[in-house]
Amino acid sequence: MDSRLILVFSVVIGCLALAVRGDSHNSNSSMDHNMTTASAMHQNISVGELTVAITRDACGQTKLCEEIPADCNPAVSGSCFFVSASRELTRRGTDLAFELRGESSGYIAMILSPDTQQGNDDAFICAQRNGSVSFFTAIFNGSALMLSNRSAVRDVLASVSQGVIRCTFVALDLNATTASTRQAHLNFQISLASGTFNGVNLGAPNISLTSKILNIGNSTSNLSPSGGNNGTTDGTAGLHSTTLASLVILSAVMQRLF
Repeated sequence: MDSRLILVFSVVIGCLALAVRGDSHNSNSSMDHNMTTASAMHQNISVGELTVAITRDACGQTKLCEEIPADCNPAVSGSCFFVSASRELTRRGTDLAFELRGESSGYIAMILSPDTQQGNDDAFICAQRNGSVSFFTAIFNGSALMLSNRSAVRDVLASVSQGVIRCTFVALDLNATTASTRQAHLNFQISLASGTFNGVNLGAPNISLTSKILNIGNSTSNLSPSGGNNGTTDGTAGLHSTTLASLVILSAVMQRLF
């Protein structure tokens, strides 16, 4: 076989391997062996009953909204993974109220990352078991949820009906910076995830949505100039960019050879 063809074949195989590796990185959160024991931290966060619907009312006005599919309605039945964030007026000025809604036989979670490199991120988890809902706070290390009391919350309310989990809560003193500053930064990447929960163990999260970096204290920070949501990607975005990069490399090599 011509040596140039052998080289092209090798580059093709390498590019495919790179793309598969990117896909594996994007989906590694669904690996079953990444488990954390929910009872290990003995978290006893009080959860009241949520009796009002979670809706899109005031999205882009007084609350920031992210959802998948785009523009889905969390107030009706059907597939809609939804989160909203709005400022709570306090002396600190950094408390945010969240609404979280999604379908799962285990748990749904919101993960806040101060950058696009997932790891050491705050996670807020609503988990259902036999018709009751528990609430946990955790740190997402990039592949698994590790229960932690680092994030403080109050006013947790939740309900579950026909596999749909709804919860609301207020997160205290959110700050995307590692150092204490006079003005807290609220620029976070939002991820929505779900997973299994057997009453003891939280399975590794399967991420359904990842936003761009947003000021979650600004209700319009994810809106494009035309008014549409311009801040969301689904879990395949990383694979698409990796595949495109691989094709560019392949094209450059072939141009030099032929």
